[in-house]
Amino acid sequence: MQQSSSATIQIELEIQHLLIKLQEPELVAEELILNYENHKLNYDQSMALANFFLYNGLILPFCQFIFRKMNSPHFIIPWAHLIESLHICSAQMDEEFLNSLKAGVLEQRQEEELSLSKSFDYFMPDLKVHREHRLKNLFVQLEKRKSEMISQLEMLRSQNLLQAEENMLNRIEALVPQEPMLFEARQQLKDRRAQEILSKSKQKSKNNKLSFNYEIIDSESETLLKSIEESVIKLCVQNPQMLYDFAMLHLFLEHYLAGARLIPAETTNAKLCWLRVDLLLMGRQFVDLLEQLRLAEITFIDDPETTFSVLYYRARALWGLEQKFNAVELLEALINHTPEYRMANTLLNEWKDDLS
Repeated sequence: MQQSSSATIQIELEIQHLLIKLQEPELVAEELILNYENHKLNYDQSMALANFFLYNGLILPFCQFIFRKMNSPHFIIPWAHLIESLHICSAQMDEEFLNSLKAGVLEQRQEEELSLSKSFDYFMPDLKVHREHRLKNLFVQLEKRKSEMISQLEMLRSQNLLQAEENMLNRIEALVPQEPMLFEARQQLKDRRAQEILSKSKQKSKNNKLSFNYEIIDSESETLLKSIEESVIKLCVQNPQMLYDFAMLHLFLEHYLAGARLIPAETTNAKLCWLRVDLLLMGRQFVDLLEQLRLAEITFIDDPETTFSVLYYRARALWGLEQKFNAVELLEALINHTPEYRMANTLLNEWKDDLS
């Protein structure tokens, strides 16, 4: 199940990358067809591609792509998408063609998949039975998934991971909005969060230290440090070649936010851009980090390593924002595509230990 999910994510990431690069869905479709014409596709990958074509109204190229792939060994046709596409374009289908479609569905045992569409019911009445069976199975899977998520919720609650617990409650609500336990669970979380805030406030005065990040410093020192920072910025404007060195100095001094402010977010210098990414990460400015990654993804789109670097840092940012399950899923997709990425492997193992 996890491999299927990762395969789907990889396809969707590629589609996203191509949309940013090419802008037009028609051009993206041409590129996808070129990339996957002779590529072995599993069911989830076929469905991801079918969704893109159908939702963008690219009916003709989708049908042509599927018909060419039909003779590929082990290719599972997304039958519901194909039949729906033929119905949308009002294709004239004689009895021989309809029988061929029916034979293909039966040969691949995809009646339940085809039951997603009602456009073939007139020719295969049994699809109604398969649709009811599919709905029943979906309901069983829904109950199973809800049970698993509630178990995860209880585990997070026992470890007092409040933000992760809230994220899990949001996921349960998205899955089953009318779940009766949600109101009481949210109220309990609210009470425990209030208790934690009160507890931390009592210890806050004991933990105040002078910080390079200006969080807890006297006004005189803050004025001096800001003056130095402004002088450095002016010096870098006059001597741009010194910008990287001064930013690195801030990094070594653990003055991460000042270093990040020194580098323009819109820089087209890859070396400076990725240094700013590191500074924002170490300064725990995760929202700004996500925006910087968005800019990097556009600016350095021609560099094949950009997609993998953005994916890695985006996972780090999501983890910092307590979206831990999303972060793990992104990192797993990256590792599935580039298994040699040792740093990501090590980090993923640490995250999984943290969640277990």
